[in-house]
Amino acid sequence: MKKAYICHPYASNPERNQEIVRQICEDIVGEQRLEYKKQVSKGGYSPGVRDHYFENIIVPVASHLLFPEFMNDVAEDRQLAMDYCIELMKSCDEVWVYYEDAVTAGMREEISVAAGVGIPIKWKRYPREVLNRWVELGE
Repeated sequence: MKKAYICHPYASNPERNQEIVRQICEDIVGEQRLEYKKQVSKGGYSPGVRDHYFENIIVPVASHLLFPEFMNDVAEDRQLAMDYCIELMKSCDEVWVYYEDAVTAGMREEISVAAGVGIPIKWKRYPREVLNRWVELGE
């Protein structure tokens, strides 16, 4: 199992950005869910099927969906939340960077730390399904 930290803008529009990250995570898990169902349908569920599945899975780690649940976006909590994000990111195997037009200051900090500690960084394009959902959200 690999953990991929989702690096994405947050502060510019927290509500919208949380929804986008939620959709990115849903897409990652959704693709893997299909593969899991395919594996189970071939040979039924067994510890071997489960082990094979989890050897090859990517677990999205999305701080956008965690810390806002119990921290405020005031200056002192924002910096503490950013520090938590960085520590959480350090426990991941990869950093997946998603962005629209520019990389934000918070993202630059995460990318810099990841590069400094040797975590591979993968630049990702938004999945088409996410872009389509933004249109539905009126963005």
